[in-house]
Amino acid sequence: MGSVRANSPKFADMPLSSTNDLHLAHEHGDRVHDIRLVVPALCLWATALVGAEGGIRVLEGVVAAAVVGAVIVWRIRWRRSESPLVSLILAALLAVVLGGAAVLPHLYLTERGMHTLYPASTTTPSLSVSTVTHASLATHTRSATVFSPPSQGSRTAASSRVVLGRITSRPLHNATGTRFTLRTAHGEMVIHARSAQCQKLVLGQRVTLVVKPLRPPDHHLSLGEWRAVYLRSARAPQGIWAFSALVAQQWEEALTLADTAGLTTSLHALARGMTIGDTSGLTSDQQRCYRASGLTHLTAVSGANVSYVLLLAGVTLHHASPRRRVIVHSILLILFAALIGPEPAVLRATISGAVGVIALWEGGRSAAFPALGAGILSLIIISPLFAVSPGFLLSVAATAALIWAAPRVVEKFVQFGLPPVASEVLAVTVVAAISTLPLSLYLFGTASVLGALANIMVAPAVPLITAVGLVGVMTSFVFPPMGAVLLLSLIHI
Repeated sequence: MGSVRANSPKFADMPLSSTNDLHLAHEHGDRVHDIRLVVPALCLWATALVGAEGGIRVLEGVVAAAVVGAVIVWRIRWRRSESPLVSLILAALLAVVLGGAAVLPHLYLTERGMHTLYPASTTTPSLSVSTVTHASLATHTRSATVFSPPSQGSRTAASSRVVLGRITSRPLHNATGTRFTLRTAHGEMVIHARSAQCQKLVLGQRVTLVVKPLRPPDHHLSLGEWRAVYLRSARAPQGIWAFSALVAQQWEEALTLADTAGLTTSLHALARGMTIGDTSGLTSDQQRCYRASGLTHLTAVSGANVSYVLLLAGVTLHHASPRRRVIVHSILLILFAALIGPEPAVLRATISGAVGVIALWEGGRSAAFPALGAGILSLIIISPLFAVSPGFLLSVAATAALIWAAPRVVEKFVQFGLPPVASEVLAVTVVAAISTLPLSLYLFGTASVLGALANIMVAPAVPLITAVGLVGVMTSFVFPPMGAVLLLSLIHI
């Protein structure tokens, strides 16, 4: 009965009467939240974290224990009458096994890459250590480079290495050089380049680099940070990477045309960041101001931006059937990912934004938590590095908070007299800002209450700016002057 009631509209608003159902669905007000898929997703996430922090041997032990436990639980479930709690435990154990199957190949490849990049010698690079609790989740905030003492059979980096891979994050070009993530056959590494050769690199290119070690890895799923000495070759992007690169090129042409009509340098950089997530044009002072005010997410590809676009699109589809709305929103999500580029941050934002909007739909609230669980499962299986990403943790926390609290917050705003659309946009901002404050304090050591207020103040304008900006990106792909006109029109509103 628990599985039927959690998914059937007929029983969606009925109170829970079975104590066993409490393990599968949670009553929240007059709604039933189905959390059966969330529990296995969290177990898979935890498995990926264990592999990242503990390495191959630890993860192999965890997976072996999970296999034994799954066999035992399966026999209990087979001998006795089916119990929802036993089924949930079995699903969690199977998720651990699935997580091990997804993460172990990455660990094997990364270890092989470490042996290739760091030949046997007398010194070994150890993991960069901060605190055990959140070393991987806050690698760029509190890490300190630590090297182990010399030991027999250990490894050290040679003077330089040649690596071949694809650029999987949008290169950030600034006064200090270029920074991007390179996916190689043995894992991912962060590249820092100061040469002028790398200033024109774009997302999706396959490059051959001569690199030297800069910082050791913070976890077992990374090859660490490297300094590019020389760019040997760079191939043009292909497929969807080529499409997103062309979109960025056309949009930059539109922004350049707008510059001649009075667009300032700071607005040029802000427009590029809010539309395609490229913050290269922002100065260090501007980035510092955005961080201090809690508005950094405005210049990055985030789930909130996706939510705003889908909510505004939902205004025109208010009376459409659920099937038509799903089709239109799916097309928008695919188009968004194609325009910006299929980098990890875009995939994370797309899924988070879609789940957040589902939570606000009357007919989709019961499916919001299963959608969140499916999103966690799929993203970590695709790329286990999401498990140690601070942005992924913040996205999941904000999305879960939207599912849990946003509908009630919307109801309160409507009672105060706000229009439904404005209530939804404001609810997304308020709930996301408040829910991520504790995590920001834990991960980065700082959290701004004024930042939450700043997000609320800019909430009415951000959805319109984001939507018009994306329309400008699409328009400039066909005719850049029209994109420049749309951008200038938005500025003068």
